[in-house]
Amino acid sequence: MIGWHSLRLGPWGGKRLEEKLIFDVGMHTGQDTDFYLKKGFRVVAVEANPVLVENGKKRFADAIREGRLIIEGVGIGPSDGRMPFYVNQSQSEWSSFVKNIGTRGDKFDVIDVDVVRLDKLINKHGMPYYLKIDIEGYDIHAIKSLWAFRERPAYVSFEAVPNNLDGVAILFAQGYGLFKLINQRLFPPLKLTKPAKEGVFVEHTFESGCSGPFGEESPLVWSTLAETVTDYVKFLKFDHADRRIPKPWWDFHAKYTRPSDG
Repeated sequence: MIGWHSLRLGPWGGKRLEEKLIFDVGMHTGQDTDFYLKKGFRVVAVEANPVLVENGKKRFADAIREGRLIIEGVGIGPSDGRMPFYVNQSQSEWSSFVKNIGTRGDKFDVIDVDVVRLDKLINKHGMPYYLKIDIEGYDIHAIKSLWAFRERPAYVSFEAVPNNLDGVAILFAQGYGLFKLINQRLFPPLKLTKPAKEGVFVEHTFESGCSGPFGEESPLVWSTLAETVTDYVKFLKFDHADRRIPKPWWDFHAKYTRPSDG
């Protein structure tokens, strides 16, 4: 295992993977960050909403003081700059740089927020073992930023946006050969495997809305790109349209299997 603060230069002068580092891109209330810290990982949490940033700093004051957590109060986007951010007052998880997402429910505020490319934060803090992305419509910009590196996270997860497989296609081109399409509503009753397959074993109750277990502890089996796309089409055409079941929320998980050519 690589230590907390170790860093090695990659083949392009970039970062090599740090096995005890996780990026939580879209910290929100910190429920995923809390889980990753319990599992023994060092965490870089990224959050655009300044209120949630301050709440996170209070909630995780001990972890910050101990150097196990860094909170970056910025948004992730296609380029560095400053952008309007729509803070949704109906559902805080809907807050977004995308207007039609952040303004759902018609109760929202608009603030200007600093935005950076994700590769800038990776260069600053190190290449994460696991990259969790949930930033309401901007996940694709985080995924595209991985082109800046020859070596990439071992695992990536992001929200499955209806009618859009761009993120999966880009990850496949970047060297991610295995995938899972996971219904996030399965997590509240889920029990973690023992002995642990990722980090240390902990007793943990997953709250509704969390991203859940990751890596080799994520549920279901790894599938090929073709199998995953088939599952996605089934979700869009059948599960998503079935009004007898609660509206599902799905995430893609991707496993790095080979270096890409670019």
